[in-house]
Amino acid sequence: MLDTIGFAIIAMIAFGVNDLIFKRAASRGIAPHQIMLTSTIPMWLVFTVWGATSGSLVPHPAALWGAAAAAFGYFAFYNFSKVLQSGAVSIAVPVFRLFFVVTAVLAIVFLNEPLSGLKLAGLAAAVLAVWLLLASQRTRSAEISREAMTRILVAALVGGVP
Repeated sequence: MLDTIGFAIIAMIAFGVNDLIFKRAASRGIAPHQIMLTSTIPMWLVFTVWGATSGSLVPHPAALWGAAAAAFGYFAFYNFSKVLQSGAVSIAVPVFRLFFVVTAVLAIVFLNEPLSGLKLAGLAAAVLAVWLLLASQRTRSAEISREAMTRILVAALVGGVP
């Protein structure tokens, strides 16, 4: 069985492949809502069938938290797809993936997760890495517009909530 780090590495690779697929679709002119529709419906079907066959699909009011998370996720990934149509993937993806930092900070603040020196260093390193990418952009011609950057920052903030 995989340990926590193994699952995290698999998730990181899957997110990277997902971003490349989103960028390819966006660069071919597929509208963001179409990208979201074609990725959401199969995911919903897989989870529903999995839940029904495993016996874990049990209606409960707490499941509405999942619906709220889905709404935040949809808004975040819709805007991410929109930015990929016009912006450089090498800038948009790292900024968007800061939603992991937002999630970690929210967990520390609202769920009383412990904050260690290593966690703080990791969060700071993630923010620093993205800042360095953005700083290097200023020395070249702009690869991403101000509107796209605003949209991706909002998507990162909203995407960190679920």
